[in-house]
Amino acid sequence: MPITKSAKKALRNSDKKRIFNLRSKSNIIDSRRKLMKIVTSPEPKKDLIAVALGEFYSSLDKAVKTNYIHKNKANRLKSRMALRISKNLGEYKPEYKELAEKRNRKEYKPAKTEAKPAAKKTAKAK
Repeated sequence: MPITKSAKKALRNSDKKRIFNLRSKSNIIDSRRKLMKIVTSPEPKKDLIAVALGEFYSSLDKAVKTNYIHKNKANRLKSRMALRISKNLGEYKPEYKELAEKRNRKEYKPAKTEAKPAAKKTAKAK
């Protein structure tokens, strides 16, 4: 237990922050579960998905605003969720479809990179 006055105050503040962070964490998890339940249902409705996705994005943005998670992590989670939803709905189209098809052909061979010759060292005149 804290003994000094400043340690007691630090304990009070950390308890407040802990409760706040747990609330943020549960909001993110709950909104994600709700969204995935709608998406994985036998007949997902796009209007319900849009609402749930907005709630999920909002919970992530609030967590970023309060420094619970980093903004890049929130963006990564948003991107992965959008990709997952599009795959479940059958709307996913790879950006590099032609390149993917080209790689699957037998005659396609990647270009060989030639190594550059090492530079010759010249002796300096004294």
